[in-house]
Amino acid sequence: AETESVKAVKLDDKNKWYKLLAGEIYKFQKKLAPATEMYEKVTQQNPDEPEYYMELAELYLYQNKPTDALKVYDRMDKQFGTNEEIALQRHRIYIETGKSDKAIEEINKLIKTEPENANYQYILAETYLKAGQEDKAFDVYKTLMQKNPNDGKTQLYVAEYYFRKGDKAQGLSTLKQAFASKNVDLDQKIKILYTQYLMPEGVAEDAKKDAYELTNLLVQTHGNDAKVHAIQGDFLYQDKKLEEAREAYRKSVAIKKDIFAVWQQIFFINNELRDHKSQEKETGEALEYFPNNSLVYFFNGLAKSDLKKYKEAIEVLESGLALTVENPALEMQYYISLGEANYRLKKYEQMDKYFDKALTIDPNNALALNNYAYYLSERKQKLEKAAEMSKKSLSKDPNNASYLDTYGWILYIQGNYTEAEKYIKKALDNEKASADVQEHYGDVLFKLNRTDEAIDFWKKAKENGSESPGLGKKIADKKLHE
Repeated sequence: AETESVKAVKLDDKNKWYKLLAGEIYKFQKKLAPATEMYEKVTQQNPDEPEYYMELAELYLYQNKPTDALKVYDRMDKQFGTNEEIALQRHRIYIETGKSDKAIEEINKLIKTEPENANYQYILAETYLKAGQEDKAFDVYKTLMQKNPNDGKTQLYVAEYYFRKGDKAQGLSTLKQAFASKNVDLDQKIKILYTQYLMPEGVAEDAKKDAYELTNLLVQTHGNDAKVHAIQGDFLYQDKKLEEAREAYRKSVAIKKDIFAVWQQIFFINNELRDHKSQEKETGEALEYFPNNSLVYFFNGLAKSDLKKYKEAIEVLESGLALTVENPALEMQYYISLGEANYRLKKYEQMDKYFDKALTIDPNNALALNNYAYYLSERKQKLEKAAEMSKKSLSKDPNNASYLDTYGWILYIQGNYTEAEKYIKKALDNEKASADVQEHYGDVLFKLNRTDEAIDFWKKAKENGSESPGLGKKIADKKLHE
């Protein structure tokens, strides 16, 4: 094709179409020098066609010949007069080649043609900033602010200038004005919040008040956008204000229901707050929008189990498990939860099956080892296996109150009350010890003939909300019923 097109050009040197075809073929073959030669000829023979000049200039730029490109733009100025496209291209070249003064001169030419064009003023200010002339840039922004005091875009630039100069108070004041403006792009505001205020470790303490004021302004200005409520939720969540964060996330999903990341935050907070009713309700609603998302099924099944709806929990968990693909960590959580729900329904064979599957995925998972061991001890079955698993979980987390209690309870079931007392006492010394641990300790003390102490711990367990069915009778009769 190249040979034919070159022959055609030689046969008819006046035909621009042959030259253009040859030029395009050379470009496609990355032969930029002969392509440039063709376009030089086309512009000379067709001086009134601006698009050919532009193509020629681009070819020079591809070859890293900015001076030649500038000469083409000069020819265009003489032929067609100055226009915005040529001036901006020339400005770009000056910036890229480090000729800031020339770049400033070029934009000032445009400003003379359209003094009221704010976009040219922005480009001028940015050029001053790139040239390290911050004060001149600020003068341009001040002029823009005087002409349009409510222009949010200018306010952002001015705020940034104040921050760079170390004037935090003035910078924040101007930034708030920009955040209150509807003509500033929302994504630009979001970027400022995340990059300047929301750090990986949370909101910096000295910036917390400012961050909340800015997020509140965002909500006031863009309250119909789901993103702003999600962002407010992120700030509150980082600040450990869980209930307020949850409300913000709920507002977000009320506006736009198909953003899973926001729903997920609600699920995490419900879980942290142990708000099982809300979790069941909200995960149930989310299933309408994410019917194939296994994490939603997991949280829904977990909530039902916590609400003692074990049969329903098993149905939901089994459905979600079937959707879990290439996610062994979540699959293991499903097996643990199914094992626990089956235990509650006294389906011990199913319980063992699911816990064994969990430990097949991760034989060293402390939670699975501990829970399996505890439920075996409650069944008074496979106690040697239970003791081995419990010891293994303790080797992973030796100060965990729940794990200490489990091992102590296994020793209790085995009749080793003295050793049991040591482990359960250590669990009690942990500030996270539960009412169940207190009741267990009372049982051990009773077996050690420390009856008065035993009754005191049973009473503490009752005061701390224990729902153990036989606890009231133990307290009333002052003795252990087995």
